[in-house]
Amino acid sequence: GVRKRRAYLNSEKAMLQERLVRSRSPSPVRSQSPTRAQLTNSSRRARLVSRFSDLYAVERLEAQSILRRYIPDLEMVQKIVFIAVVESFQTAKLAYRQFKLRVRKTLSMSHFGPESLEDAAVDYIIRNLDLYDVQTSVNDVINAMNVNPRISFPPEVDFGLISTLIGETCRVAFAMQTLDPPLDLAFASDGELYNDT
Repeated sequence: GVRKRRAYLNSEKAMLQERLVRSRSPSPVRSQSPTRAQLTNSSRRARLVSRFSDLYAVERLEAQSILRRYIPDLEMVQKIVFIAVVESFQTAKLAYRQFKLRVRKTLSMSHFGPESLEDAAVDYIIRNLDLYDVQTSVNDVINAMNVNPRISFPPEVDFGLISTLIGETCRVAFAMQTLDPPLDLAFASDGELYNDT
């Protein structure tokens, strides 16, 4: 009943939290003077991990509930939501890299001061996260999901129905890229996510 479902959700949540691992991508060498970005890194990390947990507890269940109206197979619904989260992370990471390149290019023309250009770019992005074009990322995620051969869904299902989950995941994933080191999802097979053990 309810107790079993709660235990299942708690184990699923724990597994996704374990997937939030430090990115293995090498980080450029940082300058010695701590910038505001570095000073607040641990508090931002804690806040973003907490936000991801909330997202997993609330928006994920809302997305599953919406999809269940159209797709009776719970496992397929869970797979769709899992793929939405993974696609959101990949799309946000790409958007972050492109955004950082533009910021670096702009700053390189006028950059002076003790911090490196890399630190200055990341600091700028942290202060201007609202400049991230979330809607473009949401559209990219939905387009990728529409052609994903691993999920099946009836024609009346529009993944725009779960755009809240996708958008919020993109926002969190984008912000996680500003951490040093960045936070990322570990890759896993779909089956691992739903395995109760």
